[in-house]
Amino acid sequence: MQVRERSVEEYFDSLGRARNRLLERYMIATCSKWTCNRRQLQSILSAFVDIIAAYFFLGRNRDITMNNIIASFSSNTAFNDYYVHIFSYVIMRRNKPV
Repeated sequence: MQVRERSVEEYFDSLGRARNRLLERYMIATCSKWTCNRRQLQSILSAFVDIIAAYFFLGRNRDITMNNIIASFSSNTAFNDYYVHIFSYVIMRRNKPV
């Protein structure tokens, strides 16, 4: 969940699963407005869930909208795994201590 000092709170799920009732009740009780993604971005067998979450948070911290972040992914979940793997490699190389 991304909680920001804005008018709409965000719930990001890289599997794009349907909201469960407990989450929905929590969001309604704690947020005046909220949104979530419904598009599956990663394979169910993916080992990159943490990297996809990091990609999302880095994008949001650069003020890229949730919709634009989701739009940057392909409909091919296997390709998305490769995409975030390469992304994490580039980020790690860029921040590697000398």
